[in-house]
This record gives sequence, C-alpha cells and structure tokens, in this order.
Amino acid sequence: MKGPEDYRTIRLEPSIIQCQPAEAWHAGRWKPPVGQTWSFTFALAVEKSANCFVNVGLVEWVAARKDSAEASTAHATSPKQSLAEILQVKSEAEDNVPGGWLPEQHVHENPRQMMLGCRKGVQWFGNAAKFPLFQDNIMEGSLLRFRCDYHLNRHGEIAQVKVWFLPSPLNFEYGGEQTITESDLWFEPLAQWWEPRCQDKKMRSLWVPAVTLYTCDDVVTVAWNGPDP
Repeated sequence: MKGPEDYRTIRLEPSIIQCQPAEAWHAGRWKPPVGQTWSFTFALAVEKSANCFVNVGLVEWVAARKDSAEASTAHATSPKQSLAEILQVKSEAEDNVPGGWLPEQHVHENPRQMMLGCRKGVQWFGNAAKFPLFQDNIMEGSLLRFRCDYHLNRHGEIAQVKVWFLPSPLNFEYGGEQTITESDLWFEPLAQWWEPRCQDKKMRSLWVPAVTLYTCDDVVTVAWNGPDP
C-alpha cells in the first residue's frame, strides 16, 4: 500500500475453499426444486479499523472451466470437496498462463460484490447498490460470521448463490456489544445472485469470500473451511 487512502481486496482462491453438502433441512428450505446444494462458512474478526471502512463478503471470480479430460472424478463421492472441484474450474495457478487475462481480475479493486460494510452496517451488492442493515458502525472486537450456499441444477450449473449473515457477536459504536441472532436477521440472505455472467462457455463466473481493507491501519483475521491437513 502506498498510503492511508489506498485500499486492497483480499480474495480466497476457489481451490482452497472446502464445501460440503448442505444439511437436509437447510437444502430443502432454500434450494431449487431439483439439483444439489453445497455450502461453506467463513468468518472475520475485526481487530482494528480506521473509521470502520472494512467490507467483507463475496466477490466475483472468473475461472476457466476444465474440459472433460481434465475434470476430476476422484472425489465424486467425497463428503467434502473444494469449490473448484465442485464447479470443475481451474485453480489460480492453472489460470496464470503467459499472456492470459484472468490473473488481472485478482488485483481489480472494484470487483462485483455481495458484501457487508462495517461503516453503518450497510449491505453492498453489485458495484454501487447499497442497502441499510444495522444503521450503526461495526467496531473493533466484532466477529462477523457468514455462510455461502451454492445451489446447482441437475446439470451441475450454478442456479443460485446466496450469502447468509450468521448469528454473530458484534460491537456497535452506539449500540454497544450485542449478539445478533437468527431472529434479528429475518431469515433472509444478506444477498443472492442467480444471473450467469459469463457468456463464454469456456469460462465460469463464481463467488469467493473476500475482505476489502481501506487503510494501512485496518487489521482483521479471516477464517474459513480450509483443506484437511
């Protein structure tokens, strides 16, 4: 970073995000009539934030699809698979070929996003749309917990993606310490997406966890479902 006004977005690569089939009650409630639902969780602890300018949630990631010869079937019956395996896309290293344009997206600082901003607890969707949620600044000492559901149709294509804000202990600037429960969240997703973005059949648009830090003084810890040791 060059100065306090610069910012950077940190993304999680699809091959390290471990997913598992959604629980029967969860999948039956929120998935399409046919298909399969895979889920993963992640969390962010706000340790230090200048003016609450921290965003956390999902950002768009475009990856090349694997062809039938490359598609792995070794883990087809595994109860846990990476997001890259489930969606049959290449890893960041495989996409990082000389002359390729895909690596450029990972340094783009205004990605398409579905996020919760700590500043006034605002929901962000797309590149500019924002909606009020808590109307209070989320302060240091807060733990933000999320769940992402990938609903796939019978052909394995992405039918819908939803990100849920899970019960979390938050420290608000004016409201003080509170534990946000499911009843506070209205049983609605923080954001959802269902329009395919990539018209190129060789590419696939997906969503990965990310955090945007706006100043050098921002300090956070991110935890997610990683690969088994």
